[in-house]
Amino acid sequence: MRDRILHLADLHLGDRHSFVGPRSAERAREADGILRRIVDEVLANDSRVAGVIIAGDLFDDYAPEATLVEEVRKQLQRLVDGGILLLTVPGNHDELSYPNCAYREIEDRWPGTLATSPSAAKVAEWKIADVDIDLYAMAFVAGRSKAPFDTFDVENPDRFNVAVFHGSLDLQSGDRSVPLSSRELQKLNLDYVALGHLHTPSERKLGSGKVAYCGRIEGSSFRDPGGAPLLEVEVTASGPVLHRTKVLGRTIETVEVGVGTCINEDEVDQRLQRIFGDQDEDRIVRARLVGSPGFVVLPEVLQTRWKDRFYHFEVEGPGTPLSDSDLEELATEPTVRGRFVRIALEKIETMQTDRERQVAQLALREGLTAFSGTGVGARQG
Repeated sequence: MRDRILHLADLHLGDRHSFVGPRSAERAREADGILRRIVDEVLANDSRVAGVIIAGDLFDDYAPEATLVEEVRKQLQRLVDGGILLLTVPGNHDELSYPNCAYREIEDRWPGTLATSPSAAKVAEWKIADVDIDLYAMAFVAGRSKAPFDTFDVENPDRFNVAVFHGSLDLQSGDRSVPLSSRELQKLNLDYVALGHLHTPSERKLGSGKVAYCGRIEGSSFRDPGGAPLLEVEVTASGPVLHRTKVLGRTIETVEVGVGTCINEDEVDQRLQRIFGDQDEDRIVRARLVGSPGFVVLPEVLQTRWKDRFYHFEVEGPGTPLSDSDLEELATEPTVRGRFVRIALEKIETMQTDRERQVAQLALREGLTAFSGTGVGARQG
């Protein structure tokens, strides 16, 4: 039974993925292939998706290459030809404001419903699993769209009402995304608000309904790693039920590696080996070195030594160990860290052998790593 809406946003097709250097063109083609993979899943016999909402930034640019636009149109047409309902809302990257925007160029051939209104309005009526659905949306058009953007009339509160925006919910945004207020949206008694613009998946209640960002699937940098699952919204008479399922995509991750106790490059390599294991050509990884090692680490040398094990590999800092003067300066801090350094230096002064002092210095560096809030192999995205 097809009783769900697939909520997509921020695919950013056409992104150049320059951060992977020589493999950028290859990586861009791979990331752009996410749309075909999603369409294949939606059209599969066991899929429960009856409609697809694209809440902005389908493209990374308002005027992408014509070949990409045609391929995207072709994939979306497959959905419509397969009986899938479709609504596309332009975002701030593929903004409708420009005369040569891709949507304007082929508006008469765009599959399904394309939102072009500069203010929120009803743009479509769907019926899914015997539930009548009204969809409201807007496309930001510079000079024509006027605040407040989230104030409009819902025609029939008894129907399943969905609003689609590409904007910032309860956040001050400096770009041209649509500023939205959950307080104002809640007044409308909407069943579901499908959002785009923020790339991290999230959801929360909105009165008796729900509001959600689906997130970005294929990331484009270490700052924007993607990895969001597919978000399907089950349409029921009692309200929306959200389901998230992992979709195949390349992992982009930053791994923090504590090197405060390492005394040479061999020990750094051993630590990386413990964290990463054997060759893993599918991953895009940045190793962020933290702590103060007992020697100078050259990130570019380490990167060259390890890069062939991954699809793409980078090393970030720290580069230079703390000097004696650095430690003395830290010891003057009126903080817990400063007290820790003072006590450690006092202990080191009383030690009788070089071996004891070396071990104590390594312990001091490891302790400073802990004060930075990081640990060996800690991951962040």
